[in-house]
Amino acid sequence: MSKKKYSVLLMYPELNDQGEPETYYGWTEADSPDEAVENVRREAWAAAGNPRLDAWGATDGSIPPEDFHLLAVFKGHLELEERNPSQP
Repeated sequence: MSKKKYSVLLMYPELNDQGEPETYYGWTEADSPDEAVENVRREAWAAAGNPRLDAWGATDGSIPPEDFHLLAVFKGHLELEERNPSQP
């Protein structure tokens, strides 16, 4: 059985330096939406500069991947389009 494509939108567990929420968007291939969320949480965790994630998910005291809040999971690899912020 081949894996399905998913797009996942997460929110970081802490606010950024400006006190605003920050999101992470990633594509993955997985057997289920739950597996897709887990894959992208680990990806977001690594991208956030956390130094180590071993095979059991231990995180040496940093924010665990599970703390990234799920906002949405979509079937397929959806591409986001940039828009001109000066236009309404």
